[in-house]
Amino acid sequence: NLPVPDEKIIYLKPGIYDKNTGWNNEYDGTYARVTQIVPWGDGDVVVSQHHPGLIWELESGTMYSATIGSGGVATVFDSLNKNTDEDYKEILWVASSALVESTYNSWYLSGTKIYINTFDGREPDSTVFVYANVDGPYYKLSGGTLYMENIHIHGGARCFDASAANDNIIVLLKNCSFKYSGGEGSF
Repeated sequence: NLPVPDEKIIYLKPGIYDKNTGWNNEYDGTYARVTQIVPWGDGDVVVSQHHPGLIWELESGTMYSATIGSGGVATVFDSLNKNTDEDYKEILWVASSALVESTYNSWYLSGTKIYINTFDGREPDSTVFVYANVDGPYYKLSGGTLYMENIHIHGGARCFDASAANDNIIVLLKNCSFKYSGGEGSF
């Protein structure tokens, strides 16, 4: 048997990563007693489950549409519309595109086409985050400690999950956030 190392450090380049470029699947950390996930250098890491590069077309009035790729939609948030805590406000799901057309701050999905009417009627752009209905990062440990610093995980069906086969796990977080997910059981 090879000895288990005391520590594994995973460095991530600071920046914002979308659902296609980020850490959005299982990472097996069973080979270390302590695992650290930290930025490489100054700055924060945002691992986001948003659909990148959507091309918006005006449908009518203030309603716009775009075609999304795989992953569906869990939630939609507008970074220009913030609450008192400076968090993005959610754009609310409605039951039809006709309701989107008549309702500011709403969205509807039909197949792979999403319809949005922002809170102020503007054309959606990179400030509107359409989060895919996929799970965020999943970290599997055989026990031990997971330490994360300056890591922010946004959107998805669940933001983040860390688990151990024997439930013997310690998770330590410093300056981390887990926001904008659509499902239950988010970290």
